[in-house]
Amino acid sequence: MYYYGEGCAQDYKKSASWWTKAAKQGNVLAQSNLGSMYYDGTHGQKDYKKAFHWYTKAAEHNDAAAQYHLGLMYYKGEGVKKDRKMSAYWIKKAKENRNLQSSYSEKAEYFWNEHKLWKYE
Repeated sequence: MYYYGEGCAQDYKKSASWWTKAAKQGNVLAQSNLGSMYYDGTHGQKDYKKAFHWYTKAAEHNDAAAQYHLGLMYYKGEGVKKDRKMSAYWIKKAKENRNLQSSYSEKAEYFWNEHKLWKYE
């Protein structure tokens, strides 16, 4: 609600507060969304370390968006040491994760091929 301003004024800080509570209780979507907020700096400054933390939690629970973003972070060295092998691991998981988040599977497929990540398996 607060993130999109649905039925209330848009407030990214309140959104982050509620998503943090849900993420700490194991809500995978909240973990992934929180990762995105920290990655993009939506509710303040960018914080790649926190983004990496929340993306990892969500990715470990099969969230394709988090797997894709985690792969990008490893590839670019954002919030973590650059690691092509780990990038390949998470991008491959995302591209093979054909669920409701299929757009991330498609993005991962493109990134996998574009950057020839199979070389790092």
